[in-house]
Amino acid sequence: MNLLIAAKLDPTQNFNTTFRALGVIISNFQKKFNLSVLCIIVNNSKNKGQKKIIENLKKFGVEKKNIFFLEKKINTSYFANVFNLIDFFFDIYNASKLLPEIRKIISKNNIEIVFDYNELSINFLNITNVKKISYGGWPEFIDRKLKLNFGNFFFHSKIKINFLNNFSIFIKKFMYKFYVDLVYKHYLKTYEKYDLIINFNYKTYLNLKNNGFKKKTFYVPVLGQINKTFKIKKRTNKKINIIATTGNKFSLNNTLSAYFIYKYLVPEMNEKMKSNFKLVSFGDGNYRFNINQFKYLKYYYEDKGFVKNYHKEFRKNDIMLLCQNAISTKEKLVINNKKWDYHSMHARIYDAFNNGVCLIAHKENSKSMPELINGYNCLTGGSPKELAECVKRIHLDDKLRRKLTQNAYKSLNKFFNINKNLNKIANIIDINCK
Repeated sequence: MNLLIAAKLDPTQNFNTTFRALGVIISNFQKKFNLSVLCIIVNNSKNKGQKKIIENLKKFGVEKKNIFFLEKKINTSYFANVFNLIDFFFDIYNASKLLPEIRKIISKNNIEIVFDYNELSINFLNITNVKKISYGGWPEFIDRKLKLNFGNFFFHSKIKINFLNNFSIFIKKFMYKFYVDLVYKHYLKTYEKYDLIINFNYKTYLNLKNNGFKKKTFYVPVLGQINKTFKIKKRTNKKINIIATTGNKFSLNNTLSAYFIYKYLVPEMNEKMKSNFKLVSFGDGNYRFNINQFKYLKYYYEDKGFVKNYHKEFRKNDIMLLCQNAISTKEKLVINNKKWDYHSMHARIYDAFNNGVCLIAHKENSKSMPELINGYNCLTGGSPKELAECVKRIHLDDKLRRKLTQNAYKSLNKFFNINKNLNKIANIIDINCK
């Protein structure tokens, strides 16, 4: 079968986990399909990014003649950034401009299947005569609705007069609500037009099944690289080193996780462990909240920023915290009697499992990633007090830390075996797209 992987890429993000997972898919699919790759480049980076993308895709085995480029233009105006309604309609307009070129690529290469990687659905809704497959995690409207729910982090105004400032933020939220409704309707339309939906967020998979897409929805755990060698570091420091967040600090997941950790978890940890711990974060940018409000962090926290040898720095730590679902999942989004969960999942578990760093997660995280098993490959807790107790256990019991990290590495092959899961995806495609 002739299969086209369509991927949205941003070369300015230095080929992050999104690109690395794409490479894993491409390497495997090369053996099973006549493969072509369409790269839709964002951030107006076509000229700067094409050469590097080609070099990386060639490493995955894709011939240059089978690599195609289209540019997704970005509306950088102030109003587009403030009122996402404008950005939404700009995306639709831009997709209509790309449609003729996409049709040419599909026709010329006799494409039978389009594998939509990383939310390109808007570009393929009107493509006919091919099977369309969506591969992804939670729907975009959940991401947008969470930003509305936690508007204090995401909606700001530079107006100094208090009344006008509040009014400005009210208008932004009011407009954003319409935007969320539009995105929701768009996604339902998308799901209806896709032949298959393959999802790596277990909660979203269940939501899709319960909301009318049972026959064409499948769950396959998230993909990532597995290190060939594994080593658990010896603890040499009396203080236990803990990774709070990694990646862009202004992202939704890191905003929610960090706020929970710094506001609720750190005081509990201090009560149980005094000052026998140190928190670090990796990644560019600043959090969406003012971290200086937590004055006690100056005793426990260090911002490493962007580091060149990320995995070497990562391995210096004992624990990674994962708490992005701690404060966001108490309610469900209900629209037209359809219920959607707010649970997200985080591929950074690969960093912890690969590098001998013990994972401690809020128990809500295991609902979107059931492969996280308390007491086997991680520890979980449902409250700041329980999570602080988990940290204390790892601090005092090195045998437990070593057992959990060893089992975590075994879990990569047990639950996240790349060949096994990609074969599962290929079989789903083969059975359902004949």
